Amino acid sequence: MSERQRNDFKRLFLGIDERLLFRAAMDGSLRDCPVRGLAWRYLLATLPAGVPLKRVSTLVDQTIAARREYMALREKHCIDPRTSGESLDISLANPLSQDANSPWSEFFEFEELREEIKRDLMRLHPGHDFFSGARVQETMERILFVWCKLHPNLSYRQGMHELLAPLYHVLETEAAEAAAAPGSQSEEQHERHEPGRAAASFAGAGQELGQLRQLRVMLDLGGAEADAYALFDRLMGQMGSWFEVGPRVVRASAGVRSPPATPLLRKCAHIQHVLLPKVDAPLHSRLLALE
Repeated sequence: MSERQRNDFKRLFLGIDERLLFRAAMDGSLRDCPVRGLAWRYLLATLPAGVPLKRVSTLVDQTIAARREYMALREKHCIDPRTSGESLDISLANPLSQDANSPWSEFFEFEELREEIKRDLMRLHPGHDFFSGARVQETMERILFVWCKLHPNLSYRQGMHELLAPLYHVLETEAAEAAAAPGSQSEEQHERHEPGRAAASFAGAGQELGQLRQLRVMLDLGGAEADAYALFDRLMGQMGSWFEVGPRVVRASAGVRSPPATPLLRKCAHIQHVLLPKVDAPLHSRLLALE
């Protein structure tokens, strides 16, 4: 990992005051932090809630388990019969099969969903090189698709990709910075080929060095997709209701106001009819006259 990532990790995660991380998030000082994605994961509780920040090994274990869980979900739901058909029964693994168990049946069923997600991703932040890349768009498509398969009642709504975008961008760029740091690859190869010696060196180098080396697992570039999914899933647990689609609104008779149908519309109504009159009564009156 880079030197600045090590320094910020020690300051925010290994310091004496564990409230420092929360304060840094609230006052906006994480904006340029090179481990901001790791901070998000802790604050949004995709890492174990209530675990002291210094217990890095517990955070690492949770990260590895969550990544494995996501990869299992991805393998189950992101099936492409065009590439997996050779290992399947030919009577099922062909586009003309009418069998409900055919992988093609599910593929065609959700083709419209995939296309809708792709269209939004192609329009995401035009001019931003990161989001225009095919690999990034494919990764974000998988994340959104898996989440929608697990939440069929809500499925995909336009704007969900906008919530995912900063999460994945931060996690990916931070992991890339860690991987590109001088010595990162050689240390990783050394630990992979001589794990016993590496473990001994961790013990001999002191607790802080061991924690810093475990941080590399948290910033592994190969885990950015799974980590982004976990963050997005947690965020949607709080934001999902904003994407709900209510019944078609029928204009009420004059002087009668029907209740808003969705949480988002209820929030908008609260702003217009409760908060706005307090700060700008003439504007509120004007808006009512235009209805």
